[in-house]
Amino acid sequence: MRGEKKDIVIGGKLGSEPEILIQMYKQLIEKDTDLHVELKSGLGGTSFVYNALKSGSIDIYPEFSGTAIVEFLKQKPVSTDSREVYEQARKGMLEKLDMELLAPMQYNNTYALAIPQKLAEQYQLKNISDLAKVKDKIKAGFTREFTDRQEDGYPGMSKRYNMQFSSITTMEPKLRYNAVKAGDINLVDAYSTDSELKQYQLTVLNDDQHFFPPYQGAPLMRKETVEKYPEIKKSLDKLEGKITDDEMREMNFKVGVEGVNAEEVAREFLTKAGLL
Repeated sequence: MRGEKKDIVIGGKLGSEPEILIQMYKQLIEKDTDLHVELKSGLGGTSFVYNALKSGSIDIYPEFSGTAIVEFLKQKPVSTDSREVYEQARKGMLEKLDMELLAPMQYNNTYALAIPQKLAEQYQLKNISDLAKVKDKIKAGFTREFTDRQEDGYPGMSKRYNMQFSSITTMEPKLRYNAVKAGDINLVDAYSTDSELKQYQLTVLNDDQHFFPPYQGAPLMRKETVEKYPEIKKSLDKLEGKITDDEMREMNFKVGVEGVNAEEVAREFLTKAGLL
């Protein structure tokens, strides 16, 4: 059809981080190609967004190597080495599901358990296994995603650490930190790049049983879309090895805490990195 606008739809999960990443994807693609990009941010949890990709209602979204392995391939990560885990995810997604996981960024946004600094100091809690000695004092506030994910969420973790908490509230990601501040809960599942860890003075507990796999972020696309628009892959691969844990945490802080526009934060980063 003449004059038809070529549209690429990029989706994102809930939270500041996916919002920042999809803004980066849009800005890079629109700079490097003649494609027009539509954004759908805050679509939902992993399975919802992945199904939107499968069904074709979105074309790209940011995913993590560890999530791809555990959730979609139903495998266990081959190691705790982020490069090996990424390769396992990339190969598996392509061979089994016709999905392409593009080049990974640097940072590792792994799951973490965090508690208030004061609690950590009071009971000398350094490792997740240390929670066993205070488990009657624990009031957990977990995201639905963490409580639902069998392999790399609370169900699998409680098996590995042989530890159940009697008080668990399921909460929206954004509500948990205020609940910590109010003293309603004192244990949260977090991502290692969450800006709130800094803001609310939370201590991340060491995963001493090496339960959580590495989670390197990368754009996920259907293979057919990559074949149709090779220029998208070329454009998004520019993010390979970019963005450190600290840089991501800082950007999340700007958007999630200071209320800076995600589009602005993404543009500032890409400009500084010489990509725009």
